[in-house]
Amino acid sequence: MNRTEYLKVLEGKLNPLPQEERQSAIAYYNEFFDDAGIENEQAVIASLGNPEQLAESILKESGVISTAGESNKYNNATFTPPPTKGQAINNNNTSRNFWIAVLLIVSFPVWIGFVGGVFGVLVGIIAAALGITLALCVVAVVFFVVGIIKMFMYPLIGVLFIGISLVCFGLLILAVFPLLKIIFKVIASACKGVGSLIASLFRGRGVTA
Repeated sequence: MNRTEYLKVLEGKLNPLPQEERQSAIAYYNEFFDDAGIENEQAVIASLGNPEQLAESILKESGVISTAGESNKYNNATFTPPPTKGQAINNNNTSRNFWIAVLLIVSFPVWIGFVGGVFGVLVGIIAAALGITLALCVVAVVFFVVGIIKMFMYPLIGVLFIGISLVCFGLLILAVFPLLKIIFKVIASACKGVGSLIASLFRGRGVTA
């Protein structure tokens, strides 16, 4: 018996329920199968038992039949499904996120100092890298201009100054610029990670089978 056959038999056995409640019951078990996934279909069927017994249990809980098996067919009989696997996990996530948020608020004086220190170090590294970049740019430009001027009076000194300028340009291209790129990538990733963590604390997460 597959899922479709199981639910078809179950729906037929739930005929004593009002149509709306019968549809609610079938929708619940449909979602139960969805949460488990196609690969676990037979395991779900095995855990639920045969559809006749499940239908009888539902009818008893809904008040349609008494525990003695007599039919009551109450018009106000209702089916109240327990939470599905996905709903239960979402509820657990919400509760967990709430307590994490409380913990972060309570421990604020402790971790804010650490975060502030890390932020200060990052700012210092960026400032140092930018300072080195600016200094090398100035030195490279100045030495290049001076080297061109000196070429007309003291060719050897002019060549030396131009050589120093080219070395500075080389350091910028081969070392400083890649370093700056790495630093900004690390900072962007850290900010994105912190933002995702904070956002996850205040929203429930969907669960897929």
